[in-house]
Amino acid sequence: MFGRRATAPSGRGRSPGVSARTAGLVTIGGAVVLVACGTPNPRILDATEEARGIQSEQLGHEMTEQQKIAALIDAVRRSEHTFIHDDIERNGAATADKLQLLLERDPTGVRSAREFIDRMAAPERTDEPADRVLLSEEESMLAKTWFHARLAELEGRPAPPADPEEVREAEEHARRLQILDALRVVERSELHFVAPSRKAVPKPGKKPPSSGPVRSRKPKRKEYTGPQFADMLRKKWEFLGADIDDVDTFIEEIASDSFSSMVRYRVIHEDGSEQDFAQWLRTQLDAERSVLAQGGAP
Repeated sequence: MFGRRATAPSGRGRSPGVSARTAGLVTIGGAVVLVACGTPNPRILDATEEARGIQSEQLGHEMTEQQKIAALIDAVRRSEHTFIHDDIERNGAATADKLQLLLERDPTGVRSAREFIDRMAAPERTDEPADRVLLSEEESMLAKTWFHARLAELEGRPAPPADPEEVREAEEHARRLQILDALRVVERSELHFVAPSRKAVPKPGKKPPSSGPVRSRKPKRKEYTGPQFADMLRKKWEFLGADIDDVDTFIEEIASDSFSSMVRYRVIHEDGSEQDFAQWLRTQLDAERSVLAQGGAP
């Protein structure tokens, strides 16, 4: 099940009536996990009286810290969520393999499941985005919150209340996902999009011809495919509107018109007719929400 089975320490860490060769059954979310007992895992230190955890109403017996860590890794392995760890997206199985490898290579050892979460599964990151768990295309949560909720299930206690800062970050992340959804709509479209033409600026020192008719050439507006236009809007958002985190402000300030000419973007339909891009985008997003509300896929 794991890269190397986590085993319970012999002696006082063993539940009464359970031999060193007896496997304990651990339940997470209705599934049964087989956790072997026997020789201690050298990477998980023997649990102390303070670190053993409380009596689990769910399991009916006291789990060792080794069993909790093994069960947490197995919960990740069986999860259908996407885990963002070290700013890399992995599925449950790949994330479980990564955590098992970190556990085996740790030179100091891990004393408790909480230490495993704080140091390996969801460590604090100062210069990088916090690890997250993608529950769906539109919903995610901090990995630290997800792991502590699973640990609470193992220990038979209510999940800890969410930290206000974590709630704020989750709400901000959800709002930014709506902007990414808008960019996805543009990227997948087979229509063409139009950016306004830039005003021609004469080169310094260049004089107009002294004789003959003066010809002025109207600058051509630029057309984009869906992927090209989405990429342009994404870069504009990153460089000029990084503090924008809601889709309505994004459409008004980033996706409506050019900063240089204030001329609005357009979308060209298959019949050659044109429409204001911001109006078109809002219509597409409303249609997607309607489909999702009826249980369909976007």
